Amino acid sequence: MEYKIHLKKTTATEPFEEKRDNVAEIYIQGRGRTRITSQGIVSLSLSKDAMIELGKELICQALSEVECDITHFYPARPNEGLVISYGVIIHPNSVEPILEYCDNFDSIETDINKTKRD
Repeated sequence: MEYKIHLKKTTATEPFEEKRDNVAEIYIQGRGRTRITSQGIVSLSLSKDAMIELGKELICQALSEVECDITHFYPARPNEGLVISYGVIIHPNSVEPILEYCDNFDSIETDINKTKRD
């Protein structure tokens, strides 16, 4: 299988930079589903092939007709086999990441201002 990606190198402002709609939210949940983001950091380590496969799957998801979707990435466990989600296998020492795709963010400026008030 061959993938060709043509990316023009440019110094111009990209459309997503002007619209500011390329938003991702990352947080950590503790037991009981409470957010504990301020108590830790998130470290994501990917092999080259995992980056390529994850990127490919994310592009396919973004271009699909599905409006919202949630995917659990189950870590590999003994006697349970390997689960491949979005082209990657999650290492047994990993927590269970959950990817939610949904275009329902407010403008980034609105969310930044909400955070300042909290």
